[in-house]
Amino acid sequence: MGIAIGNVLLPVVVKEKFPQKFGLMTSVYSTSMGLFASLASGISIPLANDLNLGWQGALIVWGIPAFIAILVWAFVLRLNPVKGERVKKVSISASRIWRSPLAILYNYVLVA
Repeated sequence: MGIAIGNVLLPVVVKEKFPQKFGLMTSVYSTSMGLFASLASGISIPLANDLNLGWQGALIVWGIPAFIAILVWAFVLRLNPVKGERVKKVSISASRIWRSPLAILYNYVLVA
């Protein structure tokens, strides 16, 4: 659940915080995600076997940095609260969507 939400929200946060260096910062965060994912999968087996933690203990070890990250996010959000921006509503008529080439292509890919 965290990966699913983080993969969607993190690019938005990066674009908001670093609008001038969006490409660079996106590559930094995606590289760090891949690096830490490979590090975790490489270290989990030795943690479980050599330290006799089992898979539950190895999972707890990786839960500690996640918990610390939650605390850091909470601290950052408290310092910089989200400003109440008005969201502009966009209305698309139902008949217009069926004439969209992108919608037709998307529908074709899902059906095929």
